[in-house]
Amino acid sequence: MVAPPDRLAVRGFFLPIPLFFFGLILPDPALICFNATCTRPLASTCFRMIHFIFQLLFSLPLLAHAQVFMRPFDHAVAMGLGGATLAFSDPSAGFSNEAVAAFAQKTYAGAGSAVPYGITDWRFAQAQALFRVGSNSGAGIDVVHSGIDAYSEQRLRMLYGRKMAQNWSLGASADVLHLSAAEYGSATGITFSIGFLARVLPEVWLASRIQNPLQQKLSYAPLPTVLSLGGAWRPGTVFALLAEVEKELERTGQIKCGLEYRPLEKVVFRVGVRSRPARFALGAGLRLNNGLSIDAATEWHQVLGLTPSVMVGWVKK
Repeated sequence: MVAPPDRLAVRGFFLPIPLFFFGLILPDPALICFNATCTRPLASTCFRMIHFIFQLLFSLPLLAHAQVFMRPFDHAVAMGLGGATLAFSDPSAGFSNEAVAAFAQKTYAGAGSAVPYGITDWRFAQAQALFRVGSNSGAGIDVVHSGIDAYSEQRLRMLYGRKMAQNWSLGASADVLHLSAAEYGSATGITFSIGFLARVLPEVWLASRIQNPLQQKLSYAPLPTVLSLGGAWRPGTVFALLAEVEKELERTGQIKCGLEYRPLEKVVFRVGVRSRPARFALGAGLRLNNGLSIDAATEWHQVLGLTPSVMVGWVKK
């Protein structure tokens, strides 16, 4: 059963918008204690949950005309880099740019999960795969689930990238978005994105992407339209410096930066930051001889706390 359009427009922000404002306006919960006998960790946890529920209940009527469908969390590799992976040609960093598929040299598959802000009832999982289609192109699939018992969102993304010349490529993806809320029903929408990736110098990559360029809607509420520009400096296999600017039509732009360092062939360390709201991330990864990789990261929000993430990947030898 599909819920009435006005309810569909509201419920798309059942989780993300309360969290967004929650992260901007609330004080540090570690500074608050409810009574003389409570411990600081307990007070911090209670405070976060009480205000999470408060925002959840009272912000919905104000957001009836806002955009729907939350942004999924990054998996462990991208999270450790602050999400600045648009110009990163390594498929293990995710498919934030469809044009990356054209530069994939081998078949890749990965799956991961995160615990958003330490809220164990909030489940986030992602699985993705990429494979070559001829000598100059590649295709992939990306599946994401995020939600709680009362509300959940799923995204199925199919992407294709092709080299238009030796050092640059174009890509596109089709997204099928589905959301459901208890007692309100469900809705499904379709949109697409276009990405560009170029190696302008031996050590420099530039990229751009537009998501939902035609401003498609889910029921009567618009899906996010996002323009991203990014760059990467990779002087070798040991070091990579990444930067990205992301602008959504109805929100302030966000800046992302990431650094990857490989002191050994099979060991990698990552650090990332992003703005609005300010977040800081650390990550690490291990590469095994059989093509398997294990990556973990934790992102820190100044109010909401930590979001741990882990991912297992495989590259065909």
